Amino acid sequence: MAIAIAGNAQTYDWRPDTLATGMGYADDAYFNLDEGQVGTAPNNNWDLAFPGASGSFLRHTVITNNYGNGLSGQLFDLEVTDASFGTDLTADTAGKTPLTNVPETWEEGAFGVAQGMGGVNPSSWGEYDEETHFINGDKVYAYINTNGAYQIWLEQFQASATPANRKWIFHVANLDGTDTATIIFEPAPDFNNKHLAYFNLQTREFINRDPDYGTWHLLATKYGDSGYMGPSIMSTTGILTAPTVVVAVAENVVPDDADEADYADAYSENRNEIGGKYKALNDVYEWEVKDSLSYFIKSVYGEDTGDIWQVYFDYFPTATSGTDVKIGAQVRKVLDYVPNNDDTTSIQSINEVIGNIVLAPNPSNGSSTNLLIDAKKELKNMQIVISDISGRVMQTATKNISAGFHQLRLDVSGYAPGLYMITLNGEGWRTTQKLIISR
Repeated sequence: MAIAIAGNAQTYDWRPDTLATGMGYADDAYFNLDEGQVGTAPNNNWDLAFPGASGSFLRHTVITNNYGNGLSGQLFDLEVTDASFGTDLTADTAGKTPLTNVPETWEEGAFGVAQGMGGVNPSSWGEYDEETHFINGDKVYAYINTNGAYQIWLEQFQASATPANRKWIFHVANLDGTDTATIIFEPAPDFNNKHLAYFNLQTREFINRDPDYGTWHLLATKYGDSGYMGPSIMSTTGILTAPTVVVAVAENVVPDDADEADYADAYSENRNEIGGKYKALNDVYEWEVKDSLSYFIKSVYGEDTGDIWQVYFDYFPTATSGTDVKIGAQVRKVLDYVPNNDDTTSIQSINEVIGNIVLAPNPSNGSSTNLLIDAKKELKNMQIVISDISGRVMQTATKNISAGFHQLRLDVSGYAPGLYMITLNGEGWRTTQKLIISR
């Protein structure tokens, strides 16, 4: 195993810094834990966010902007097929429940995850084709905000392991059926280094608005989350983490006394692990930051893979309306990871060897499922282990696969309905996927 050259949790001094989000929290503020704020963008100049060309070739979620300043955006499944696109669908919004992005992840937008691809959002904009790996949709949605009312049909996402071959085909119109347009969007090359590509329904143009993938760690923004005043999703002024980091929460301990080693097994991929939970309303309904709360943030992608920072927040304005909102943060680096490059068996970030792993269909209601692997390099002696929720091993296999896209069929016939774990073990890496079997 590699030897990391690093100090302990008290090696580095705290660095005061600020996330500046403009008047009334009107801007998104992108923050790099080494460099400070690296970019801002108005949080209300977009409506839909499509996957950029970075990351997995099977990223097919579409995120909606429900809470950008003054937008009050809402997405509805109109429960009509594409045959109705371009007709007046105003009446079809009656009685419909708004759809929301999943707060915990960047990978499940309000449009939902395609059928056969897992996910928790009950909506599914399309269906995954196992032969072509395309997602095909025939549902029409309505998106309504203060700028207008629109209908949207996501017709197809053409997935490809090669970013230049990825393509979206979708259609937009006014909700009354006027001013229809077909949009063909290829994320590469304009969004090669972007996590998301943002679309404005009013101008019908894509916007390049965030810093390059891997160059930011925190995003201060307005988004939808639950748990603050009940289970309902509501507007939250909080801090999301980039898809390139994981977070561990150190509660009820003074930041100076928190030791990262105590939280090494507590890291979470949830993007809202910080969220708005670092602050609370006091007895006179003014915001206060919480004491004895800090966050360890570890990079799992890019040039700073393995680096760990500790962050706590020491200032938030008592009110945000009409205020130039600046969030005070204290940052220190607690691990500057430097691998021993002479050690060929060092533990690698999973992102360095695999672009994505997907089980499809998932849930599986038949005799098999497909393990889709986008390998960035040759994977020798990769072990596949299927186990049930109690840890009992159901079957194992060993594969050698070359760099590129691979589809491996897994025979799950005879398995009882329930949750199973698919674990892949390679040379210096390990990852686990969840498979649901239903009958």
